[in-house]
Amino acid sequence: MTQMDSQMGRMTMRRTRHRRWNRLFSALTVLCLAASLGACSDDQGGGSGNNANNNGGQDAATDTHEDASGSDIGPDAGSDASDAQSDASDAETQTSSLELTIFDIDGEPIDSANVTLAKPGASSASPATGQTNADGAVSFDELTSGRTLAMVEADGFAPATAVVDLPANTEAARSIHLLATGAPHPFDPTTDSELYEDRVHVSIPANSLVDAAGDDYTGAAQALITPLNPSTHERAGMPGPLEGVLEGDDDPTPMQSVFMADVQLQTDAGEPLSLKDGAQATLEFVLPDDLQDDYSLGEEIEAYWYDTDAGMWRQEGMGEVIESTYAAEKLAWTVDVSHFTWWNCDEPWYDKECVQVSVVDEASGAPVSGAQIYVDGVSYNGTSYGITGDSGVTCVDFKLGSTAQVSAAGSDGRTQIGDAVEISGTGTAATCSGMGDGDCQQVQIELAPPSCLSGTVVDEGGNPIEGATISGRYDGPFGTESETATSGPSGEYCLAVPRGAEVDVVVTHTDANGEFMTASSSVTAADASLVCGDDSCTDVDPLTPEVGQMSCISGEVMTNPGTNDFGPVSPGTHVYVFHGQRGDAAGMGDFVIDCTKPPEEWGTLLAETTTNADGSFCAPTPVAAVDVSVVAGKCGSQAERCLRVRGGVSVAQAASCGDGDCTDLIEPIYMFNECGEGP
Repeated sequence: MTQMDSQMGRMTMRRTRHRRWNRLFSALTVLCLAASLGACSDDQGGGSGNNANNNGGQDAATDTHEDASGSDIGPDAGSDASDAQSDASDAETQTSSLELTIFDIDGEPIDSANVTLAKPGASSASPATGQTNADGAVSFDELTSGRTLAMVEADGFAPATAVVDLPANTEAARSIHLLATGAPHPFDPTTDSELYEDRVHVSIPANSLVDAAGDDYTGAAQALITPLNPSTHERAGMPGPLEGVLEGDDDPTPMQSVFMADVQLQTDAGEPLSLKDGAQATLEFVLPDDLQDDYSLGEEIEAYWYDTDAGMWRQEGMGEVIESTYAAEKLAWTVDVSHFTWWNCDEPWYDKECVQVSVVDEASGAPVSGAQIYVDGVSYNGTSYGITGDSGVTCVDFKLGSTAQVSAAGSDGRTQIGDAVEISGTGTAATCSGMGDGDCQQVQIELAPPSCLSGTVVDEGGNPIEGATISGRYDGPFGTESETATSGPSGEYCLAVPRGAEVDVVVTHTDANGEFMTASSSVTAADASLVCGDDSCTDVDPLTPEVGQMSCISGEVMTNPGTNDFGPVSPGTHVYVFHGQRGDAAGMGDFVIDCTKPPEEWGTLLAETTTNADGSFCAPTPVAAVDVSVVAGKCGSQAERCLRVRGGVSVAQAASCGDGDCTDLIEPIYMFNECGEGP
């Protein structure tokens, strides 16, 4: 993922100016609608995300332009505002389908994620629900068009909500990425508590919690803190479209994110807790390293929280840039909050340009409806979405004068031909709703059926291995994506992947003796549409999982920030690497911490090492190990405090400790200072 251009000027408008612009835009919109001007129509069908609107699937454009075939793309190609209003009742009776695929942040599909579809603000007496399969996919049929919320929950991951503006009579698709949660932070709610997770510091005052019934809570509590740095690939996991409502305003405004985190409070039994009325906690986010020079002490930045019922970020107060209370020589942003959810340090932006995206089939040139459009900021941290309607066109806004990349993915598995299309703003304002003096840029994208890879998994004697897991990972329009398969009786497998994609094929297998084995290969798929089963797929050389094909994971273990002795843990602190996600006593997850047993009996233990004098460590780990967890610390009477877990780590390439190529943990693992060195 691209990072925010450090040379980009910061948004310095404060709330007074924000509201003035919103009032101006609202007034102009009303005037346009009152005059029934076609150029002001909101018929940018299927658009969603940063100020891209939906009208039930119509494909009108902001201005009249010609596409590559000479056909008009504009108000005359779709329906005008009055037509959309008269047809509103008909659109509600038209049905569409939606396939969602849920990935972790590294592109691995998430099985058994619970998905709920609802309309924003609706009572949702009987919302559509479903659960993902082994490929991370779940489908919904007979859906009404319009703005639809997809709420996703999965064990071990922070909750997420995506907003899809669903056109009428369309088969649409969308992928959603989830971030793995960290280990629970136990705390005593009867005393002032200071909790830390990477770049996030949460201060909770004593006796400030209530349970779900609203009664004071003084029992054992724990916090789940999930940081998200939008300057990294974690950006793919941002919940909802990145647009928010400022205090005192009604209309959403696009935003660029600086940093965000999800905070959940629970009893030790997992029941939700919240702050009591009138109580406030304090959040501190250490600014990403690439943005440290872009902000000054005392500067104010808006604070937003994510409203899951509305699928919208809402401003609540202003945060201030300070010297971090625990990260030496770093700037941080801090704000007082009255409730916990996703909180976001964000700057809104108003000046926009637009891009009209036409999606066609490569072979026939026919328009492709239901294609998901991504407009991903290159020079700013923001992403806009759209879904094409019947004419294969949608319109999406992006930040004025910025650079962005446009990608498309078909709902039926068709993928984009070639790389993402990079667009550069002209500096003249233009929006999908007809505002501004400029014209929308025009982009046409071709889609085609995917290609495929096929091969076999065999042991050292050439005998087929049945039941091995094969994952093909490649760069998708919104981060790393993957296709998975399980080897058959003859060791055979086949993966459908985009044409011409560079694919890392990874095999993992645990043999009868419990040994974790891996194999990997990098293959370029044929630049042709091929189908599994027709013997024309690109061949992958036979893969033989072995023990001992090694890479490494490196990082640091530090004592709990905010203490007088903050710094490296004692030399010799134990570090363990396990395959998969941490589970619970009920058996959910891949390994379970049980201090009555040695670590090798908790699950598939891939590596064990200890920290150096400076708190650093390097653990040799099998190459191609996907979704592993790093555990630091020791068992004892305070196991939850003294064993810290960092999950969702994937080891992509062969490496060895000392060569600088290990998979490195971006942030240290923090331990409580009373825990000592372990084991």
